[in-house]
Amino acid sequence: VVNCTLVGNSTGGGDAGHGGGGVRGSGTVRNCLVINNTTGAAGDGGGIRDIATVESCTVCNNSGVSVGGYQGSGQVRNSIVFSNVPANYSGGTFSFSCTTPNPGGTSNITVDPVFVKPSAYNYRLGLGSPCVNVGSNQAWMAAAEDLDGKPRVGRTLVDMGAYEQPVGGTIVVIH
Repeated sequence: VVNCTLVGNSTGGGDAGHGGGGVRGSGTVRNCLVINNTTGAAGDGGGIRDIATVESCTVCNNSGVSVGGYQGSGQVRNSIVFSNVPANYSGGTFSFSCTTPNPGGTSNITVDPVFVKPSAYNYRLGLGSPCVNVGSNQAWMAAAEDLDGKPRVGRTLVDMGAYEQPVGGTIVVIH
């Protein structure tokens, strides 16, 4: 699943052991926004369940019985898994990601990712976001685009999550 928005999906309580309100499987989810998905299943993972690789995704405001965000044993890299209820994750190996509590692993952060306006479904990184220019560049990113169609790496390093923050500049006005 690449460059997708998965919003408002659900699995019911009758799907015991299945979970994965947003997406479930064994492959890769890359450059995706996974928000407002739910599961009533004991298997949990309101946003994502059992995916082998979650890369450069934003997984927020999902809910489950015991895990709202990510449930599985795969690799979560360059992603933001935040504000899921009742828990952001269970299992998996995290690196260069933003979640809480700290999952261990390499270069993870546990602070507010500072989105532009999540109440209006704008999960782009806001000014001062600690998720900007702190990810781990991967070979696939060289010709890839973020969820908005901008280059996947806008600066030296990739940003965490599904969106690259716009690269700013200095404006000089001469009269």
